[in-house]
Amino acid sequence: MSEARKIIAFPTISEFNRILNEDEIDIVSPFYSGWALEKLKAKRHSKVRFVTRLPVTFFSPPLFLDNDPRPLRDTMLRLGSAFTVFALPNVHAKLYLTATSGWLGSANFTRTGFSGIGELLLRFTPPLEELRRTFNLFKSKATPVTADNVQFLVENVRSGLTRLSPDLDVGKRSGDASISDAVSYRDFERFLERKKGSENAIYIRQRIHNKNFMSGHAYSGFHGIFRFLEKNPAFGRVLLKLRRPLIPNNILTKVADFVEEFGDQFGGPRGGSWKSKLSVRLGGVQTRGGAGTY
Repeated sequence: MSEARKIIAFPTISEFNRILNEDEIDIVSPFYSGWALEKLKAKRHSKVRFVTRLPVTFFSPPLFLDNDPRPLRDTMLRLGSAFTVFALPNVHAKLYLTATSGWLGSANFTRTGFSGIGELLLRFTPPLEELRRTFNLFKSKATPVTADNVQFLVENVRSGLTRLSPDLDVGKRSGDASISDAVSYRDFERFLERKKGSENAIYIRQRIHNKNFMSGHAYSGFHGIFRFLEKNPAFGRVLLKLRRPLIPNNILTKVADFVEEFGDQFGGPRGGSWKSKLSVRLGGVQTRGGAGTY
């Protein structure tokens, strides 16, 4: 059975370097920073497996990200097959595991986490089988992430469709509060379930459940409109005041401009893009068929 050999309060760079002074490392950490990832070197590390807080689907741009995807993308390109990444959106644990030691505690894989502030690490020495099983359990619950997936996130941050958490590690504190719990597609479905007397809610919910093979329409439309309203909050306030479902033409025109610019970024689980499913009136490419105008 694994036993803690040392309790480390206020971990510093010396503990960080000790962890990275191995060629094979398993890491579970909800947060990371570019500073920490840059310490992983192709000449030094032959196998690094990293479970962190990232999305698990890449059909449409996420509203928020708890971690900056750009240094992660760079590390994946730099280390190649030696570096594998797994997404676990709600992970909170911190675990570092090498051939000779294991560490459990509160320190994220960031500069701040190992800067001598009030974090805690417990260091374990072999046997480490229990810790290895623990890491494998987290990995089994996670989803593999490719460099293309991370590039998708990078492009959406660059375009402004995805915002980075304001709590990203900047050397001031090791924030552990996520803002990734923004309204989700599943939340939207639950909202529709409560609107049992609404024909519109029933219609949309049927399409969420793929009636007439239209789940992609609902998925891409939800994420696209959510992002449109996030970028144009004044329109959202206008729509909330409407007593009829008729949408003002000035808002439809702005939606069309948004779709024309960003519609290809919003896809669905059954393929295709939001733009490909909308009429030309709304910035899409459909000139006939079931795409409709509203």
